[in-house]
Amino acid sequence: MRDAMRNEILVRSQSQTWNTKEYFTVYFGGGTPSILPLPDLEVMLVDLKNRFKISPTAEITLEANPDDITPEKLGAWLELGITRLSVGLQSFHASDLQWMNRAHGADEAAGVVSMIRSAGFNNFSIDLIYGLPTWSGTEWLENITRIIALDVPHVSCYILTVEPKTALGHQVKKGVISMLDDKIPEQYTLLCEHLRQAGYDHYEVSNFAKPGFYSRHNGSYWSGQPYLGIGPGAHGFDGTTRYWNAASNMAYIHAAGVKEEVEELTQQDKYNELIMTRLRTAEGLNLRACQRIFGKVPSEVDLLAWKKYLTGGELVVTGDNVRIAETSWLIGDRIASDFFWV
Repeated sequence: MRDAMRNEILVRSQSQTWNTKEYFTVYFGGGTPSILPLPDLEVMLVDLKNRFKISPTAEITLEANPDDITPEKLGAWLELGITRLSVGLQSFHASDLQWMNRAHGADEAAGVVSMIRSAGFNNFSIDLIYGLPTWSGTEWLENITRIIALDVPHVSCYILTVEPKTALGHQVKKGVISMLDDKIPEQYTLLCEHLRQAGYDHYEVSNFAKPGFYSRHNGSYWSGQPYLGIGPGAHGFDGTTRYWNAASNMAYIHAAGVKEEVEELTQQDKYNELIMTRLRTAEGLNLRACQRIFGKVPSEVDLLAWKKYLTGGELVVTGDNVRIAETSWLIGDRIASDFFWV
């Protein structure tokens, strides 16, 4: 795997599409990069810094599973130049973690934040899942309260999704498990209210951060900035063309990391992506910039929908910016899709 990824780095660095840009974020994600042997991770970072223009102040994030985290690894990651961790903790309840088939337990979940801080990481994010069908009472509020008490700088909260061809999907289809979809708005409201009172900014549908701890990587993606992806299943975008690598490890290794699928984005594609991503953020969409770049704005695409959502309070216009109200973010994708250029 390491050799295939090094070869991909080499090949991409020889293209002016990628080697002339300066990169302000590096993100090791898309799986379990925390299991990478430290020498492999070091080689990859050195290759990236030698072959691409990585800013000296770049945010370098590593996704990590709680069960992979040790004081020794944390110290080594810091020495390698990792500046931020994204930890898939998911819950502080043992029953939740067991139900989700997570390898770590409640004790590890409770101790991992202290361990990260003790190692010297000040910038890190914790993932939580809500909407679990096993909850009967205060489990979600307890998770939120725990995050606040630990003063975690960044939190990403996702609704449990049911994929059709999974064990959970089959159980839901057969009626063995019933999803509590009617509870999700209540859990979402609880999340927003408690984190806001604790000083967090709700800066994107699923993301909350203390001031100064927004994810630069996510912000670049939502703004439609070019990004470079390396490794199995990685995606990249140069501003016009999107590519994605083979998702299978074996297929990626067999291709030595250089076989990809590509898609040329039309102006229509770019407009629709901008609408979808920007309306997921608290900052929203700049209407003047949208008009300048694409020659159209949402109100021109569907005036009736525009008026309906303004009257209903789902859309909020401030100066040249439009955003979806926080109370309507759970249906934000549906609102955004009404303004797609089709």
